[in-house]
Amino acid sequence: MRQQELIKYCQKGDPKYQRILVDTYAGILMATCLRYCKSEDDAKDCLQEAWIKIFKAIHTYENTGSFKAWMQKIVINCALVNYRKRASIIRIESSNKSKHFEPKIYAEMSAREILDLLHRLSDIKRFVFLLFVVDGYRHSEIAEMLEISESTSRSILTRARSKLKKLITCYDKALEL
Repeated sequence: MRQQELIKYCQKGDPKYQRILVDTYAGILMATCLRYCKSEDDAKDCLQEAWIKIFKAIHTYENTGSFKAWMQKIVINCALVNYRKRASIIRIESSNKSKHFEPKIYAEMSAREILDLLHRLSDIKRFVFLLFVVDGYRHSEIAEMLEISESTSRSILTRARSKLKKLITCYDKALEL
C-alpha cells in the first residue's frame, strides 16, 4: 500500500488503516521518544499522547514534505510539553572549557550505551543536543521550542558536547580496566 493511500484512509478515520499506520511507524517514533524521555514508561506515555495528536491533526497534513518527519515533530513536541509540565525551572549549569579529543571508543559503543550516556545529561542539555545534532533543528527553532534565547541554545549545546566528551572518556577508561 502506498503511503499516500494510507494517509488518505487515516484522514477519513478508518480504524483498519490507523492500525496499519501505527504498526508501520511505532518503532521509529518510539525510538524518538526514547531519546527525549528519561524512562521507557515515560516514552510509552509520550508515544501514546503523540498518536492521539497525530490522528487528531492528520487531516491537516498536506503531502508536502516527509510524513515521517511530520509525525516525529509531533512526537518531539509531546516530549517537550511533558518535560515542561515536570520541570518548573530550567537551570543552566556553568560551563567548563573542553580540550580537543577523539576517543576510539565511538566505534565500540552500542546504541543502548550511547543512549544511556545521553540520559546522564541534564534534560535541557539532552534536548538541545538531540534537537540540534540528531533531529537537525536550527538554534532559532530550538529557542522557540524550549522558550530560551538562541545564544542560550548555542551555549547549552557547547556544554552538552563537553559533558558527553567527559562521559565518553570516563566510559573509555572504565573499559580499559
